[in-house]
Amino acid sequence: MKTGLIIKTIDDTLNVDIRSKTKKRKVVYSRFIFYHLMRNKNFSLQKIGSFLGKDHATVIHGLKQFENLIQYEDFKEQYDKVVFKINEIIMDETGVCPCCNRKI
Repeated sequence: MKTGLIIKTIDDTLNVDIRSKTKKRKVVYSRFIFYHLMRNKNFSLQKIGSFLGKDHATVIHGLKQFENLIQYEDFKEQYDKVVFKINEIIMDETGVCPCCNRKI
């Protein structure tokens, strides 16, 4: 899945603009979700930051914060909502379940 589509999915699902300069909690937390998803796709810290105009130190901080926040139900619900939507898009595009790699 392309990075732009991941950003759009997060923006649409959580009703935010993660590329904006705001420091509102909802937007910042949404960026943390983006950092986590991109790191799981093995992007470098610098590359992840470049997608949103942030430096690698900001990404490191965001990844640490993600690990702390994922313990809270409301944040986990937001993360799960984004992952579900991304998986839904992948299934529509490929016809394969991203969890078990079976044809649907």
